[in-house]
Amino acid sequence: MTTEEPAAPSSEELVALRSRLRCGEAATQAELDGATERLSTCRRWLRPNEKDERFALVDGAGRPLKLNAPRWLCHSLGLRHVAVHVLLRWPSPGLGNVFVLQVRSWDKADSPGQLDISVGGHVVGDVGQNVLETAYREMEEELGVVTADLESGGLKHVAGYEFNEEREGDNFFNVEWRELYLGDILPSAMERIRFQDREVVGLYLCPESEARRFLSQTFLPLASALTNSLPRCLDL
Repeated sequence: MTTEEPAAPSSEELVALRSRLRCGEAATQAELDGATERLSTCRRWLRPNEKDERFALVDGAGRPLKLNAPRWLCHSLGLRHVAVHVLLRWPSPGLGNVFVLQVRSWDKADSPGQLDISVGGHVVGDVGQNVLETAYREMEEELGVVTADLESGGLKHVAGYEFNEEREGDNFFNVEWRELYLGDILPSAMERIRFQDREVVGLYLCPESEARRFLSQTFLPLASALTNSLPRCLDL
């Protein structure tokens, strides 16, 4: 006797669910847990390579909703969660201030091999306590840069903003509240950069004086985090 596998939800059911939950603002924790159980049987085609780490959900102004959901469900149903973005600036002796940008790993599920912000990552757990902590942790994990490598004052908050991206063919509905930070690294810190977790495979140095032209060029592929966050730093 074989156990029949539960039927996968139709695209219409998923659309209705996204509409009803409204990025999580109209959800209850019981609804989110029920959706997690219902859709977990479809992981192999819904978001097969996503992790189970749980993200805290926020409203359209980045305020905690006291709700959480696994990463794969957030990206399947467009549940708004928090990401941190860090742009590092280095005082080059010959070029003036230079933005230190990363080349994303070829194995990344999203935007592989593209140029991106210096450091980025999702906030796991309580939003209020973990945003800045996440920024420093990701900076160390991805580039080996620690607080002592920054000018006094450390990371400076630039802006918070919402970003939406939909790729229906990939069942990817990403609604992020992004907290953006800018950090000036000490002249000697460049030689200590290491690609410790294999999230980064290279660096691209962009002089601040050329940054707006760099953003408008079409030869080099740029990740959405870079095209949306770098202009906000330039507008300071």
